[in-house]
Amino acid sequence: MSGPCCQRQNTDPVKVIVPSTIASFGSFIGAGQKVKNEDIQMPTTMYGVSKVSSERPGEYYQRKGWVDFRAVRFPSIIGAARGPGGTTVYSTLMVQQAAMNKPYEAYVAKVTRLDILYVKDAISALIQLHDAPGDRLKRRVCNIAGIRIDDQAPQARDIEAAVREQNPDAAVTYKVNQQLSDTSSRLRRLGRHGCQGGLAVCKRR
Repeated sequence: MSGPCCQRQNTDPVKVIVPSTIASFGSFIGAGQKVKNEDIQMPTTMYGVSKVSSERPGEYYQRKGWVDFRAVRFPSIIGAARGPGGTTVYSTLMVQQAAMNKPYEAYVAKVTRLDILYVKDAISALIQLHDAPGDRLKRRVCNIAGIRIDDQAPQARDIEAAVREQNPDAAVTYKVNQQLSDTSSRLRRLGRHGCQGGLAVCKRR
């Protein structure tokens, strides 16, 4: 509705910023393959489906000139005060619970890899995307890479090690919950592959 309204009022299109997710990709991506911006999206969860259902209409309205649409596909966001929901929440709760001197039992194996991004960096990416001149954007939806260790996503035990640097007495244990592990297997798979590029790949040189 906002697009036609802007046309009638002869004003600039409304700028719409959408936080999307790597969950918009499917489980068909081969081992070791980088996830490119243009890879086919065949999500296997309703969360991923809903994100694709935001991206495609946004790009359509952008081409019509009704909105100034921009979106970024985030990896798992790690930061304080996150709730217990979500299949990748262990990455935050390992840090959060230790900071409160509370024990935490992760539901994945120590060697589980996951692309993660600190919440302040995610906010910075959104602000940069918002402020970028439209004529410098070569695409309207882009992937953003997470934290890397030797060009790989960190393992759960890497997060634990970082926690123990600040709190050597942190009580972190592991007990694999197969149902949660199976649900999040696609995201861990993407974590092993990683997303090509960062916000810079959205911009023209």
